[in-house]
Amino acid sequence: MVDADTYGGTVAQVLGLLDEAPGIAAAARAAGQGGLDVAALARLTPEVGDGLRVLTGISRADRWPELPGSSLDVVWQTARGLTPWVVVDCGFCLEQDEVLSYDTHAPGATPRRCPR
Repeated sequence: MVDADTYGGTVAQVLGLLDEAPGIAAAARAAGQGGLDVAALARLTPEVGDGLRVLTGISRADRWPELPGSSLDVVWQTARGLTPWVVVDCGFCLEQDEVLSYDTHAPGATPRRCPR
């Protein structure tokens, strides 16, 4: 399971995982440097149940620009090699925001208005 909630990843807190840094950030950095393989990703994903691994997320939305889409593409591909199923927990939508719509570093697709 990858916690990629752009509004604030809390899967680690819910599961009682206390780590120094978000696993997804470490994986993206390794991917950007060409050093992310299945073994490296396994070290970043603690096993919390029978075959369930978690790549912890970023708890603050303002940190997402640190994770380029090209690096996340490598993370997703590597995760497919680590486990038979990859579940990505992501935010429920992207707000209509000019900064998001023109920021190539922000994750997501076409911005749309969130229901309020």
